[in-house]
Amino acid sequence: MSELKIFAENSPGAPLAVHVDPAEIARELAAIDVRFEQWEASQPLAADAGQEAVLAAYRDDVERLNEEYGFQSVDVISLRPDHPQKDEFRAKFLNEHTHDDFEVRFFVDGQGMFYLHANGKVYAMLCT
Repeated sequence: MSELKIFAENSPGAPLAVHVDPAEIARELAAIDVRFEQWEASQPLAADAGQEAVLAAYRDDVERLNEEYGFQSVDVISLRPDHPQKDEFRAKFLNEHTHDDFEVRFFVDGQGMFYLHANGKVYAMLCT
């Protein structure tokens, strides 16, 4: 279950709010210009499915967002425990960074944690 916790930037000890309802999460994130959607990860995929198989399985949603935002590229990242470069990939995603462009993340399996800094608050978004 996805979860959003909102903290004051200068007081990270206790959250100001916690949301698990997708509509509430979407509303809170929309206030900082972040779009939140949940897709049903219902397409059957092999454990070792590559980029083409994953993109084909979710083509309709990927194309919908591509048409809306005009993305120049689409890729699939898989971080399984046995991945030979897992530490390198993990380090890339652990380092805090910013984006000048729009970015989409969709989890077919597993989860990801994102920390967004906006308006004096930290939005800790667990996506599952």
